[in-house]
Amino acid sequence: MIKIHNHAEQQAQVLVVQANQSLSWRGNVIFACTLGSVSVILGLFLALQGFWLVLPFAGVETLCLLFAFYLVTRRLSRREVITVRQDAIKVEWGRLQPEQCVEMNRYWSRLHYNLPDSPFETGDLSLRCHGRKVPLGLALGRDEKKKLHKLLSSAMRQVSLSNT
Repeated sequence: MIKIHNHAEQQAQVLVVQANQSLSWRGNVIFACTLGSVSVILGLFLALQGFWLVLPFAGVETLCLLFAFYLVTRRLSRREVITVRQDAIKVEWGRLQPEQCVEMNRYWSRLHYNLPDSPFETGDLSLRCHGRKVPLGLALGRDEKKKLHKLLSSAMRQVSLSNT
């Protein structure tokens, strides 16, 4: 998912890149609890039939499912914020706040996109400047990465044209 924000007063374009989340955390909890309740009901039925050892594993299975949903939701909530200004390009990564930040000179920065012929690969989109390589759009699919490449190259062109 790519969101674009234009800041006219700062003469900058901001692109926010985030993985697509099919369910929110609350939706994941409701789904896991629904599956867990079915599992516990089945476990209670089997415990009444004499298979009492099944019941504890029904609860453990629900907790494992919740933990897996937590890890996936945490990973998918990571964002990339790419700010293109006249003099610099800043890339920030993080979940709630920037955890990593890289700033490059806009004039010397080059956008590199390697798209293999295989439909199973998403390609490699990166920003390069003075021997440094910063990967972009790691959470995106093939089509969204193409769109990010197009938007970012357009943003870099627009900022350079407004500078002259």
